[in-house]
Amino acid sequence: MNETLENIRSQIDQLDDEIIQLLAKRFILCKKTSKFKKQAEDLEREKKIFTKISSPYIQHIYREIIFQAKQFQGKEDDF
Repeated sequence: MNETLENIRSQIDQLDDEIIQLLAKRFILCKKTSKFKKQAEDLEREKKIFTKISSPYIQHIYREIIFQAKQFQGKEDDF
């Protein structure tokens, strides 16, 4: 594969599209789980997730994803 700036950016764009779709699916599923539990927080589950992530950069991003998902669970509106 030819490694040009345009090629690399195209790959990043494709990944961004996938990430956006996956995040939307994750938030929808998080909203559905709120029907089965009283609180949005599950610290044991969060610990398990973070043991799988070695990069502090990705951990930071994932903390924000979890935070926003908890906020979304408490909202009445949908995506």
